[in-house]
Amino acid sequence: MNKTSNQAVCHGYGRIAKFGEQVTRINLGGEGWLTTKGPLGPRPTPDALADLLDTALVVFRAERQLPKRGPTNPNIRYELTVPSRNPSAWEGRPTEVLQELLRFLGNAEWQIIFVQRGGSKDKDRGTVHAGNEVARVALLSGGLDSACGTGCLIPKRGTLLCSLYTRQKEVQRTIAASFGYPAPTQWHLQGAPGRGRSFFYRSFLFLSMAAVTAETWGSHEIVQCENGILASAIPPVSSLSMTRHAHPKLHALFVKLLESLIGGKWHVSNPLWRLTKREAVIALQEKMGPKDAAAITDLTTSCWHLSAPHVFGVKRFDGAKKHVNQQCGVCIPCIVRRTAIPTERFAFDLRSNAVRNHPKLGAHFLEYLELLSAIRSAKTPADFRRVLPAEGLELMDDGWADLKSLERLFRGFTADFFDTFF
Repeated sequence: MNKTSNQAVCHGYGRIAKFGEQVTRINLGGEGWLTTKGPLGPRPTPDALADLLDTALVVFRAERQLPKRGPTNPNIRYELTVPSRNPSAWEGRPTEVLQELLRFLGNAEWQIIFVQRGGSKDKDRGTVHAGNEVARVALLSGGLDSACGTGCLIPKRGTLLCSLYTRQKEVQRTIAASFGYPAPTQWHLQGAPGRGRSFFYRSFLFLSMAAVTAETWGSHEIVQCENGILASAIPPVSSLSMTRHAHPKLHALFVKLLESLIGGKWHVSNPLWRLTKREAVIALQEKMGPKDAAAITDLTTSCWHLSAPHVFGVKRFDGAKKHVNQQCGVCIPCIVRRTAIPTERFAFDLRSNAVRNHPKLGAHFLEYLELLSAIRSAKTPADFRRVLPAEGLELMDDGWADLKSLERLFRGFTADFFDTFF
């Protein structure tokens, strides 16, 4: 790479060396880069924070653009070169924390080198300066948890909503208006980011967008709402890899990254951390009333396979058919969602024994059934600890949660699960 460049390069290395490396190249600031539809604050974005957002987008795009490897040979190491406005700002601690954060999100090693960026100016992101004071920025995805959190668990005064949209632009605006918020700051990725799918690293992009938005207002507080079952990233079986998109350790690492990179005191929180999804919906119902709350929750989606005409390769089964923009009902987010809204309709109904026993459609349901049955049979906290997956023990060992709070959370989810499906 030249000493000055506007192209990032990412190399991916699988577990089995003989299959070789993968490589993808990403032009910074070109086609497919980010734009915003206001409001943003009057303060300029520091170069280091602009670099952070660029890096987050590079990682997001690299995960989508690198060819998919087989399940037995995932990429376990990445080498990434990123053009920077000021490479010296990343020397030492900032790069170390960034690599640790990405390693935690994707369970892979990252080696990142920042080089001098070319002389092209940043594109105008279409900022709109509004006069309201902003104390915090809250992420609004268009999903159920962010709607519940912004609707009843975050102080409305001083809160600006922030989102990345593809097809959820109007849904996000409608949700914000329904709660009486001003227009959200909506970021948009122009063009196609790649043919693949992004799972592990996209939350890094969301948090980086929120940080840039907050900094323009002089705010250093970010809120990300996710129910405790998914935020804890505790899988029903050890073979299943859960994303850590709202994990408390991710939030702590992101705070360390911001403070080492640009200084100041930052705070990232999740007000739904100790709640099940059903408890979050109940909180919204108590705030708005059941009818108005239902009008909001009906706008939201939670499915991994929403835009696909199939789920796990299955298009039709037992008289049902999966349609595009229809929630599948059998992925993990759908299962957790249904425990919050049991009467909602999905493509495939897990109350049917035929669907439950399907080798693909019923897999995650049966995995949860096994874990939650063991939790229901656990008589004491010590029994609960013995059946808790390793990810739960790590939460406690690292100080992110205590046994009492995890037991309350998962016993609550267990009750919701059996109430919904049995």
